[in-house]
Amino acid sequence: MDNYVTGVSERSQHISNLKYEGYINQKCTAPIIDLFNNEVISCSISERPTMPMIDDVLMKAFARLDAGTNPVLHSDQGWQYRHRWYQYQLREFGIIQSMSRKGNCLDNACAECFFGTLKSESFYTSKFKDIDELKIAIEDYIRYYNTRRISLRFNGLSPVEYRLKSYQGRN
Repeated sequence: MDNYVTGVSERSQHISNLKYEGYINQKCTAPIIDLFNNEVISCSISERPTMPMIDDVLMKAFARLDAGTNPVLHSDQGWQYRHRWYQYQLREFGIIQSMSRKGNCLDNACAECFFGTLKSESFYTSKFKDIDELKIAIEDYIRYYNTRRISLRFNGLSPVEYRLKSYQGRN
């Protein structure tokens, strides 16, 4: 993914991963992150990894992409990303698929970093009674992460503030 990260323009390169861990009550979370500003553009949460979950996260992301941009979507080599339906959906929406090298977690470091931040800032001490409560907590965190959580990489701006400032710089 190093080839992609340098000089990334908005909505041109994204990264996805699926996490199934105990810190979120053995639930599965799948975000898609814009590498331009680390904004989470879509996320889906499920009891377990399923194709409907992956389809949901894709449809949410597709709704936010500009037509004809042909962005790259990078992921690991998980079964869901190798599934024919997933690959078909990407082709239908003009998205270029990129996958990590086998056994190389560093290729997906941006997504892993998001999960680490999510865990450390929100979920180490939290328990959720059901998946609905968990979904609300993750959606609230993503809203905070995108709009209020500052990043040194973006000179103290949140991902959304950085994106909006980049628009101003173009006009």
